[in-house]
Amino acid sequence: MSSKILLSSHQPVYIPWLGFFHKLAVSDLFVVLDNVPYTRYLYFNRNTINSKGGPVQLSVPVKFSANEPQLHNEVTISNNLNWSKKHWFSISQSYSKSPFFNDYSEELFEIYHSDWNLLIDLNMRLIKFFMDHLGINTKIIMASDNDFEGKKSNLILDMASKTKANAFIFGKLGRNYADIGSFIKSGVSPIFQDYSHPTYSQYRGKNFEPYLSVLDLLSFHGPKSNSILLSGNKTRSEYLEEAELIMKGIISP
Repeated sequence: MSSKILLSSHQPVYIPWLGFFHKLAVSDLFVVLDNVPYTRYLYFNRNTINSKGGPVQLSVPVKFSANEPQLHNEVTISNNLNWSKKHWFSISQSYSKSPFFNDYSEELFEIYHSDWNLLIDLNMRLIKFFMDHLGINTKIIMASDNDFEGKKSNLILDMASKTKANAFIFGKLGRNYADIGSFIKSGVSPIFQDYSHPTYSQYRGKNFEPYLSVLDLLSFHGPKSNSILLSGNKTRSEYLEEAELIMKGIISP
């Protein structure tokens, strides 16, 4: 099965959660959907960290209007609001006493004290930062650097065809738009991630807070973060076995 290609994709997200990195880690190739329409209602410019007082949402202010649709690689940051220093203050205050934060604080400090114009540049810098420290080496390509065509399910199928992928991992909500029949007919197994969120130690005496930025896990568990975020979830080999059973008609997607 080593010759099989497991593909996944997602829009660029600000300091993503664990499920994002699980999908990235088990894939052979990951496409960043930087040339699809941006919407303000999802976690592309915001996410949540944890503090001793409870969850704190960090939001990067962007110049965006529903009346002027933009693609992800066109969205600019409103830097007049001094957001980066506020984010850094919240992050450092929240995690300065955690066991491993100091191992990453110098690099994070540089990121948050650099000048950013486009949201995608900030998001990709942070995604690569997390990948480096999680030990994730999956190849990433930008959709805008390729000639992928179509929308939603058709776009995904075209990506799979042009990258010669044998299977594609959708997020859990992919069932709402994936044309399963077209994938099967084209020889690409549609697989759906159903991420099982692990529980790990955070602040003592506090209830566990799930669905935070992966920064929380990394700050408390350092080198063990990769194994924790993957624990209880399917591996690449298990996804490929599932893909093969789907194509043989033994199981349904």
